[in-house]
Amino acid sequence: MVHVVVDWSSAGSPAGPGHLELEAERRGNASPIWASLGREGYGWEQALTASRCEEVVLTAQLGDDAGAKDLVLGLAEHLTHKLAKTQPLIRVVFLPGRKRA
Repeated sequence: MVHVVVDWSSAGSPAGPGHLELEAERRGNASPIWASLGREGYGWEQALTASRCEEVVLTAQLGDDAGAKDLVLGLAEHLTHKLAKTQPLIRVVFLPGRKRA
């Protein structure tokens, strides 16, 4: 299971900065399905698109797991295409170590 924290900011948004957490499982060669933790009934992609964000930061603590890092970089690429209309800055931060359950 890969866990990513997603934070975003939007200039002039009355809602202020946004935050959500995503998880995905590796599925062999198939694309992962990213699921939001705690956002029942409201899609995380729609939340990002509706926010017209200017910056998105993906943060993950994965240790030396290259496969998990590839999943996170794939998520960043997906967001680059999904949010192409507003062209936000998308940053990926890999923290050292592995988060313990």
